Amino acid sequence: MRFRRPALAFAALFLAFFAPEPRLGAVEMALFSIDERIVVKTEATLIDDQASLKLYASVKEAQVFIDRSYEGRVPYAGKAEPGSHYIEVSAPGYYPLGAWIVLEARTLYTIDFSLTRITGFLDIHVEPEGASVSIDGVTAASGVSELPVGTHRIIASRFGYTEKSLDQPVVARATSFVSLSLEKAAFAVRDLGFSRRIFNPRNAGASGRTSLDFKVASYGSAHADIKGPDGSVVASLDYPDMESWSQSKSWDGRGPDGRPLPDGVYSVELTAMPAQGVPIQAEGPGP
Repeated sequence: MRFRRPALAFAALFLAFFAPEPRLGAVEMALFSIDERIVVKTEATLIDDQASLKLYASVKEAQVFIDRSYEGRVPYAGKAEPGSHYIEVSAPGYYPLGAWIVLEARTLYTIDFSLTRITGFLDIHVEPEGASVSIDGVTAASGVSELPVGTHRIIASRFGYTEKSLDQPVVARATSFVSLSLEKAAFAVRDLGFSRRIFNPRNAGASGRTSLDFKVASYGSAHADIKGPDGSVVASLDYPDMESWSQSKSWDGRGPDGRPLPDGVYSVELTAMPAQGVPIQAEGPGP
């Protein structure tokens, strides 16, 4: 980072030679920017023969240094002897930001610092095409992403494939390359259950229905038989084309004749089949 001393010196001379002497009962104010990241407001105070400082930053509790000496954290209020001082703020994960400023006696300086994050880049590519990528839980596109320095969790997923994740460090002003190849997932069913375990089919609307839900790992089809207390099949649900993880079918609690079924405990039997070419999870060895 470079500081252009001549420009800063000009700003200081402007304040010194063109700011009128404060008058009793009057307040003189001026506003200028050292650059777009440091904004300085001056105000005559008539308090004493020192300069007063109020320092703020875009990052909460950023550290304050005056002439390289630690003075506290923002928001900071203090005093300084008149003259040229190097005022700087810093915070972890951000570039330090500071400037030389000529302070005048009997003047309040309110200075706002806008810190810039230290970042690097991740260039992410995933096979097969169409896989989704998330970085720290936020959906991201394949290709280049700018991120704060540090370690980030990358997750790649696609229906029909086994999810992969890794922790990838990001280095300042550098690009890290990440390549992930997903493997086909074995067909499997999990989390089978009814969305509403108790309901009355005589009720209107959502309170008179439930749904049979489950999750699958890959492409396939399924058929569900709902059985009454005596074990007889009272309703059937079909899932002909399963092309996403979550499956759901609504059931109104009525029999083949369309009438509400009587009170009782009902069960479900699900038969699921993988699509052609989808691998099947191998069974473990027997006892």
